[in-house]
Amino acid sequence: MATEEPITSFPMDKEAAEEEIALLVRKPGFDDLTVADIIRHMNNRFNTNFDSYKSQLKEMVIEEIKKRNQEKDSSDESGSDSDNDSDHEKEKKKKLKTEIPEEKEKVVKKEVKEEVEETKPEKPQKQKKSAKEDDSDSDSGVDDAVIKKSSKNSAPRVQSDMATTIKSSRRAAASDALKQIRYTSGGGRYANSKKNKVKDPNADNSGKFGPMTKLCYISTELQQITKDQWMKRCDVVKVLWDYIKEKNLKDPKNGQFILCDDVLKSIFNKNRIKGFGMTKFLTKHIIGTSDMVPDMREEAEAEMDKRRKEWKVRSLAFHYQSTNII
Repeated sequence: MATEEPITSFPMDKEAAEEEIALLVRKPGFDDLTVADIIRHMNNRFNTNFDSYKSQLKEMVIEEIKKRNQEKDSSDESGSDSDNDSDHEKEKKKKLKTEIPEEKEKVVKKEVKEEVEETKPEKPQKQKKSAKEDDSDSDSGVDDAVIKKSSKNSAPRVQSDMATTIKSSRRAAASDALKQIRYTSGGGRYANSKKNKVKDPNADNSGKFGPMTKLCYISTELQQITKDQWMKRCDVVKVLWDYIKEKNLKDPKNGQFILCDDVLKSIFNKNRIKGFGMTKFLTKHIIGTSDMVPDMREEAEAEMDKRRKEWKVRSLAFHYQSTNII
């Protein structure tokens, strides 16, 4: 149903609305706007509802568009007048130039040529030398040029080439030596580097908590799989994949998808889900510490402190047993 416009007056000062519409009409990109866009702009600008005053806004917009077009036409006319004036001035200059008679121009050109010829210096006549003098002069010039070039350029080039070859050979030898040290069984000083350390996948990290590995609250639906109310986000995903492998829930036709049983249906509300896209559906069932209520956050921190202490006791006991065995 279309909204009927009330008979009451305009909801605000009409002059202020007209000023705002005038600014809007003269902005670039106005032609792409619709009436709904203009009404939305006015609603946000003056914090009032203009939906029932659509026709009045239309009239304001049409009037401002007419004014804008008139301004453009007037500016175009003024520009064309200035162009006509400039063309008229050019024609006057051409007429003034043509008024000078051609005979006077020829006379002026002749006088200028004569003055230029008088100012030109006379070319000195070349003296012919004997063939012997020419040969001796040419040979001496060649020898001087050869000596100068050899003294300036040849010697430094040889030295720079020697230096670069020595440096490159030393660098190659050093890199080869480092490679041999790194790839030996002992490894030298690189034996205990972080790159050579391999993480144990079965290591007990239950008491280690960081910014991205804090305990999260698990929903009751997801607790059917995790069997725990508090768990790390990464551990939740791992336990979920273990459950899928244990129940053999992968789609035999397409291994990328998982066929949901009753437990997974209660979590994802789907019969079939993509394996690598199921983590986005777990956000409802995993609540991080930043999204918790203050009481729940305190409970999570207390649980982390408790598990951290238990983990330290286990690690000390394991270390004690390993040293006694040795």
